[in-house]
Amino acid sequence: MKNIKTVISSTVLFVLFFSSCSTIQHSYRSASIPNKNIISGEVVVDTKLDLNKKVEATSSLRNSVEEAKEEAYYKAITQNNIDVIVDPIYQIKTTEKIFFFGGKSIAKITGFGAIYVNPRTKVEAIGELTKVDTTNINKFNAIYFNKPLKKTFGRTSSTTDFETSASSNGRKTKKSYNKNGWGVELANMTSDFDSDSNPNSSICFGIFNSGSISKKVGVYYGLGYSTEGSTSDNLKYIRAPFMFKYEIFNRFNLGAGVQIGICISSDLSPMVSANTFDYGLVYGLGYRVSKSLSVNLKTYAGISEALDNGYKNINSQLGLTYHF
Repeated sequence: MKNIKTVISSTVLFVLFFSSCSTIQHSYRSASIPNKNIISGEVVVDTKLDLNKKVEATSSLRNSVEEAKEEAYYKAITQNNIDVIVDPIYQIKTTEKIFFFGGKSIAKITGFGAIYVNPRTKVEAIGELTKVDTTNINKFNAIYFNKPLKKTFGRTSSTTDFETSASSNGRKTKKSYNKNGWGVELANMTSDFDSDSNPNSSICFGIFNSGSISKKVGVYYGLGYSTEGSTSDNLKYIRAPFMFKYEIFNRFNLGAGVQIGICISSDLSPMVSANTFDYGLVYGLGYRVSKSLSVNLKTYAGISEALDNGYKNINSQLGLTYHF
């Protein structure tokens, strides 16, 4: 009988011990409808933020950082009678784990409390948007977020790469037409030497890149192929220009710089030979037709001698440029 009492007592203590080890889980608000055939009305609410009410809460020792953060968030919501925490910041402390002991975390949350106000249906919220003046929204974004001021027509807005922008003092300024990035260029070139020979007409092409130094000043550089010289003396070059460009007024820009070239082949008169390396000045005028297309007129004046008889390259080209 004594043995039976001992077994019963041990069993009771075992049950009481394990039933006391309960687990508490904390979670965020969520709602789900498993039956997809049910139509649920969506509700739109505003959040009323109190910047003078900073809330904070600390969790107990939890097995993981995520559990600690969830408990801290739960406590901050329930203890401060709020609906949501704005700009939450967490402070995590984790004890060192030695074998099976330690390794637990405590989380402290700090943020601003907000409550939900003005509940209405999604249809009602859409109806409110039709009464909003988009011009005022654009002005607000331009002042506080430094966003371009969009042109509005009625209740719709339309923007392009050449739209009007608002400066901090309220005055309207024109956005620069310079567009950075890669592009391709195709041009008709008329070339000759500094002589009385017959000019040569050919097609040249290349790839380029452009970038901005300031609102008005930009750089242009690239790599191209061209056939130059006269009708009797042809020289084929790989050219590398580098230019500074200045936007003189809307859509128009002036450019000037240097250009180097390497002669890769030639078709020359007898007793004349070409020099491999060529360099000179390049300058021109550009007009931006659209955000992706521009027209350019450039002139090149050679400084080095293209031929061993002292002749120098002189050419001009009218080209079409496509900006990626």
